[in-house]
Amino acid sequence: MGVYKTIGEKADKVIRDIQDGEKLVSMECLFDRFDYAVQDAEGVKIVPHAMKSAFLTQHLRAYAGDGKCNGYRVGRVLRNLVFCGCAIVDNPANSHSEIITMGTGTGSSLEFQKALREVIARHEAEGLAEVPHGE
Repeated sequence: MGVYKTIGEKADKVIRDIQDGEKLVSMECLFDRFDYAVQDAEGVKIVPHAMKSAFLTQHLRAYAGDGKCNGYRVGRVLRNLVFCGCAIVDNPANSHSEIITMGTGTGSSLEFQKALREVIARHEAEGLAEVPHGE
């Protein structure tokens, strides 16, 4: 009974922290290749990862660069992405991560899709969506 009580109390605290916005989600993923997202004031262009464009890798923040090259912001567009892990954390690597819903087994896919659209719209309004959806 003591172990269950301790685990239950910890789980209850995590749930409260999520509801209060004090816990965020951190997702881990695997990918087998990437292209580059290059952004200027006019928008984002996708540059295929190739020998000619490989010099951009040194500018990526994921590779200790500053994310900038010749006045452009440079990022990665991950390809063949598979999520392989998830954790509830205080400080995710992506500070814009949020928990949209908590699974209860009673929610519908449509409810989740609606919540996801709301988050995407909010991020776009705040200038956080940098790569067009579907690219």
